[in-house]
Amino acid sequence: MKLLKKISEKFGFTVTETQVILFFVFLTVLGAGYKYFDANFSISKKFSYSKDDSLYTALVNEANTRNGYRLNVQDIMSGVQRDSLDSTSTTSNADLSETKLAKGSIAVVNINTSGVAEMATLPGIGMKTAEAIVDYRKSIGKFSRLEQIMDVKGIGQKKFDKIRTKIAL
Repeated sequence: MKLLKKISEKFGFTVTETQVILFFVFLTVLGAGYKYFDANFSISKKFSYSKDDSLYTALVNEANTRNGYRLNVQDIMSGVQRDSLDSTSTTSNADLSETKLAKGSIAVVNINTSGVAEMATLPGIGMKTAEAIVDYRKSIGKFSRLEQIMDVKGIGQKKFDKIRTKIAL
């Protein structure tokens, strides 16, 4: 305590102020030590959100490139979560995050395995139509021909022509 009092007098601080300063110095040294050991010996786990970010970015880019039609990205993202919880769905969140979409274009969507969120990325297909496609697929089993998608209410020849090159079995 005498040492603390001498240091306080030398620098013109009260004993309490010196204690606070020493406490902050201690915390700074402790934090620097943790940062050093974490950087050199990997104390904490590193996690990359790049796959999740690429899916979100792709969906936003697709929503922004639709002609006169805006998607609600939050609905699509909640659809991804809903699809991943659906026990009958064969598409997992990991599979969806692997879908790489170039800016202004979309990947080929497998209409027999894709969930609502992926279906909604097709040109002219909104959330309701995507849900109708998935419901129709569940009722018939699997699509045997691409043209069968026109049996879904809301998809006619024009819409089918738009999405023909972007869907697969």
